[in-house]
Amino acid sequence: MRFFQTYHKKWCGVKKGFTLIELIVYVAVLGMVLASLLTFLLWAVKSQTKANAMRQVLAAGQRVLEVISREAAGATSVYTPTSVFGVSPGQVSLQTGSYVPAGETSSFIDFYKCADTLCMKRESQNPLAITSDKVSVTSLIFSHVVTGQNRSSLQITITLAAKTSSPNAEYQASITLTDAVTLRSYAQ
Repeated sequence: MRFFQTYHKKWCGVKKGFTLIELIVYVAVLGMVLASLLTFLLWAVKSQTKANAMRQVLAAGQRVLEVISREAAGATSVYTPTSVFGVSPGQVSLQTGSYVPAGETSSFIDFYKCADTLCMKRESQNPLAITSDKVSVTSLIFSHVVTGQNRSSLQITITLAAKTSSPNAEYQASITLTDAVTLRSYAQ
């Protein structure tokens, strides 16, 4: 009989389940782990949103500078009567041998701010927006430099911002880019 009582206490007498204190400790630990995980996930989403906004603004800025630099590098001169230098919003008119209308020897390409986008207008064509509708141009400044060798250079400073209706910082992104290009200044 003694064997049965010992066996019963040892194997069958073991209480199953948790005490109230164990339950409270487990719930508290689980709550802290979940709170930490949720905080990390929210931080990751905000960081990703901010990175996407910055990437979008930077890509738009690179495209703008690439287009203006390519057109300016192929231009023969800067047409100063219609250009606006040193202030925002600036405008530049480039005289070029490309895109020449019939019966003409040269044509003009204008870069200017129209509403909150940057536009490029080739002679006898409609303006073309260079920036996307997700980015706004907040500042556009052109500077014209003529060296002693009668070569023209053009400096472009542009500030772009992500378009958003949210006041949250993670949706805001802005960048100022500056580039300079020397015109080829050759007769075509």
